[in-house]
Amino acid sequence: TSTVAPASDDPHAGHAAGGGPGGQGDGLALWNVDGALVRDNVIREVRDGVYLNYADEVLVDGNRIERSRYAIHAMYGTAVTAFGNEIRGNLSGLVFMNTAGVLAGRNVIVDARSPGTGFGIVVKDVTTLRLAENLIARNRVGLQAEGAVNRLDAEASVVSNRFAANDVGVALMASADLVFGGNVFDANLTQVTALGIGIERRNFWSYRGVGNTWSDYAGYDLAG
Repeated sequence: TSTVAPASDDPHAGHAAGGGPGGQGDGLALWNVDGALVRDNVIREVRDGVYLNYADEVLVDGNRIERSRYAIHAMYGTAVTAFGNEIRGNLSGLVFMNTAGVLAGRNVIVDARSPGTGFGIVVKDVTTLRLAENLIARNRVGLQAEGAVNRLDAEASVVSNRFAANDVGVALMASADLVFGGNVFDANLTQVTALGIGIERRNFWSYRGVGNTWSDYAGYDLAG
């Protein structure tokens, strides 16, 4: 178990200059790595808690990442798994860009409140995606997605997550093509918002016959 933290108590200082608080860099940075385990670390008040660049076959598991810019930031990698992490009070939580084979499961992602970012999870240009059993709460936006396409050979699924008390539960660009099932949308100010036209034709709101639970649903459900 490791702890990475600067002396500064200000989680936002230094971001404008490209660093973390007090000019800090990233907590853990892996570049051009094939096969890595990042487990049971405590990381706080840095730029990116865990930064993965051209990293393949990486498991980020059981870490606590707090008051940083992006908690876990992955770019240009393959087979990246973030599992069982506790992510609190960062500018954004999980950020996956230009990555293939992403699995994020059983993470607690809360209190990303930055007005400029404030995303629990960001997905941009990801091939093969599964977000499952995460708690995503009290963020400005729970999940924002673009450039992710659900196909028979490359599933892009959001399954059994709890989106609770976010300003926006899920924000979808027109290039998002996801399948949602078994999720709970609980008291988000806006449950789902479209950031472009056409998302109603591209996204599916049941997964293997299982729909989603909406706290503001005011109609009838004959099956209970």
